[in-house]
Amino acid sequence: MPASRLFRPSCLALALALSLAATAPLVHAQTAPGASATLDYHIAAGPLGATLNRIAADAGRTLSVGPALVRDLRAPAVEGRMSVEQAAEQALQGSGLALVTTASGALTVQRAPASGVQRVGTLRVQGDQGNRTVLGNERLSPADRPYASPQSGAYLSQEQIERFRGTQAGDIFKSVPGVLNGDNRNSGAVDLNIRGMQGFNRVPVVIDGSQQQVTVYRGYAGVAGRSYIDPDMIGGINIEKGPSAGAEGVGAIGGVVSMRTLNAEDIITGDKDWGIRLKGGFSDNSTSPPPAYTTGGLRNGGQFLTDCGGGRTCTRQPVPTTFADDTGMDRPGTGTPTGGSGSLAVAKRWDQFEVVGVYARRKTGNYFAGENGPNAPEPVLSTRRTTDSRGRWVEYTTVNFEGLNRFRAGEEVLNTSVDNQSWLLKGTWKPTAHQALEVGHMKFQSRYGELMPSAILRGEGALQSALSDVDADTWTARYRWNPDNDLIDFKANAWKTMLDNTIRNTYSFPALPPEFTYIEVTYRQAERWGIDATNTSRFITGWGDMALQYGLTHGKEDVHPISATQSFSSNNAKRQESSAFLSGEWVPTDWLKVDAAVRHTRYRSYDRQISQVPSTTRPIIFTPTHLEGRGNGTTPIAALTWTPVDGVQVYARYAEAMRMPGLFETSSGPVPTTRPMDLRPEHARNREYGVNLLRDGLFTGRDKARLKVAYFDNHVKDYLTRTTMQLDGWVSAPVIENIDRADFKGYELSAEYSTPRFFGELSGTYYTYTNFCHSGRAYPTRTEACHAGGVNDSYASNHIPPRAAGALTLGTHLFEQRLTAGTRVSYTGHRPMREAGASLIPVVDWGSYVLVDVFANYRLNDHVAVDLTVDNLTDRYYMDAMTLGLMASPGRTVRLGFTVNF
Repeated sequence: MPASRLFRPSCLALALALSLAATAPLVHAQTAPGASATLDYHIAAGPLGATLNRIAADAGRTLSVGPALVRDLRAPAVEGRMSVEQAAEQALQGSGLALVTTASGALTVQRAPASGVQRVGTLRVQGDQGNRTVLGNERLSPADRPYASPQSGAYLSQEQIERFRGTQAGDIFKSVPGVLNGDNRNSGAVDLNIRGMQGFNRVPVVIDGSQQQVTVYRGYAGVAGRSYIDPDMIGGINIEKGPSAGAEGVGAIGGVVSMRTLNAEDIITGDKDWGIRLKGGFSDNSTSPPPAYTTGGLRNGGQFLTDCGGGRTCTRQPVPTTFADDTGMDRPGTGTPTGGSGSLAVAKRWDQFEVVGVYARRKTGNYFAGENGPNAPEPVLSTRRTTDSRGRWVEYTTVNFEGLNRFRAGEEVLNTSVDNQSWLLKGTWKPTAHQALEVGHMKFQSRYGELMPSAILRGEGALQSALSDVDADTWTARYRWNPDNDLIDFKANAWKTMLDNTIRNTYSFPALPPEFTYIEVTYRQAERWGIDATNTSRFITGWGDMALQYGLTHGKEDVHPISATQSFSSNNAKRQESSAFLSGEWVPTDWLKVDAAVRHTRYRSYDRQISQVPSTTRPIIFTPTHLEGRGNGTTPIAALTWTPVDGVQVYARYAEAMRMPGLFETSSGPVPTTRPMDLRPEHARNREYGVNLLRDGLFTGRDKARLKVAYFDNHVKDYLTRTTMQLDGWVSAPVIENIDRADFKGYELSAEYSTPRFFGELSGTYYTYTNFCHSGRAYPTRTEACHAGGVNDSYASNHIPPRAAGALTLGTHLFEQRLTAGTRVSYTGHRPMREAGASLIPVVDWGSYVLVDVFANYRLNDHVAVDLTVDNLTDRYYMDAMTLGLMASPGRTVRLGFTVNF
């Protein structure tokens, strides 16, 4: 049946109201009540509101539903000959909603009573909600899922992504407690940190079931794990914190971030079978990047011999009087368009096919730092005099730069430009109401600024590099078969990603000859392949409702230089990893739920390069060999959820996960691994205790309250990181090896409250304990085995999050909800630090800072909306948490955008 015939004109109001999330109940398809006739229904799985609309319209019956009840919920396929009541009940299965018939014969949808259940043998009647398990149940609203789970998590909708888009892709995660983007201002990539776990695939970033993350060497500052996507391509983001039992959770000791790209439902509105979405906008506070070797920030510091006496002769050195160039301070006026973005998305539906195409472009130059606050650098001169035993003295004047980094207040921050373009093409074939096959291709290209963080940390100062390039291709094929059989909900995925990366780092050493001013070019190609298959089976028994989810995964990755010449900063190796998993959920009563899971994982890796492996005995003898690694392990998960009253849960969760050593760790490259066969998997043992609240109508009939409070205790045995291995005497070498453990403990809060007029969100994380222990070598002197700020010469020190962080968002809906406006205030505190000079890898201290952002969205009509956001309203000078280089963050930035839906 053509899509244009599925809706009657009288139903259009409901479809539009559902898409706009209005709060007043709607009544449609008015007709006189009477006996329900049976009809043939052939409705594919889709949004619950649209499915109910179809059912009522085809039957000519009255059906009332509050749009807020069905927002973001999905319905299964409705197939067969049945009454309107039977069809509606089939659509509502697993949604937590129930169909109610009023005295007048009208049909309404309400929340199903949690306690209105009776059993006769193995059958449930009166308030029957079907199988009450939620494992693999996608009909629960993604936004509500974190508040009904015995595991911390979060969901970011398109609206939230657009509201706080920021300057770089990682800015969209700023309000999520316990989640930060590492090195956010360098390269425009996503490198997420969840509760202190970051890099080396500890937090897989999954895009439509695929992964592209690659580890990039960042000199003395450490490493970065990078994934690339444009925010305009994203339809929603689901975040799981801690070990995950599903197909995407292989090696995820920190958590999983799963991104869904746009689909037809995000683009097509109303009862049409096609849709077009056009987005565009501009931003200020940026400028085109200057030529390579352009200097920036304060420089010319150091120690100068300025005087001597008492018979001592010397050559006096002049103290610099200027410490920066005149360039970089021409910040454009507020509201001056200097950057922009735009995207075009189209979608078309047929009876069995859907096609989605998207193109996005984003271009911004180097941004400017803020001008307010106490942390901007200033040159400070100090003088000291030394006198020997004969009375001869020498005077030195030292120029230091006190502040967070070298960039001045209001200065252009070099190497922060991005010029991205992306394409997405997806097609879906639905041969039956119970099957769907989706194939897609996404391409991301970027030319961006990047500076080796250690260049600033070593003291050479800021320098504009030649622009770097990344080209990422992703191919996906996803199949689902979900017949009218509780034993079968089968999913299979296959994917491939290919990432070509050319990094150009510019170096200049003013005190050395000109040949030490050069551009180092690193070519890297990373390819990854993966397949996985999962099935979910559900049972209703006399001992309660049960669900089992089980499956297999297999993946391969290959990293190598693009050019024939091996680069110092590249690895050249291959790796494969497989896992089998089984998870179960048991709901014996309405007030108790039990979850359990187990996963077995194994891996193998092979280095194409030949390495010199030292012997384990003295004298040390080196043997040339191709490095190989392999390992396996099994881990469990268990959780209990108690529901004392409807909408309130108390839970306890114990979860283990293993991350097998990755390619960077098991192959030669910038940091050698001399004995990968001796590397052990990282073994996470996490405990979490929490309380969930998910209530509609908590204080009034039209409000919504969501709350999650959790305590986490995360312990990682055999944590893998860079350290220094001492060889003969004072000879040492950097290596990747296991340290004893890493521990993170703390509290986390997520809260949401909304009414038709106001809304608010509060989130926060507080770490009560961080600790890293390494009882092995410490070079050049032995120090304490454990420290809150990491171990000597370790990447871990730059992965430690701030001790405290939080955000408060307050907003309002006005003018019949056409205007949404509000503000966000966020706080970021200090991180635990090792003492200065204790490590070869400098640890960045960003200080603490408070930021204020404001936002507004106005819908001119049902098709056109305008967005206005101001990031960093107070123009605060600050430096992002988790940054690797000393790079100031953006000052006040105004963004004006529009969205048009056809």
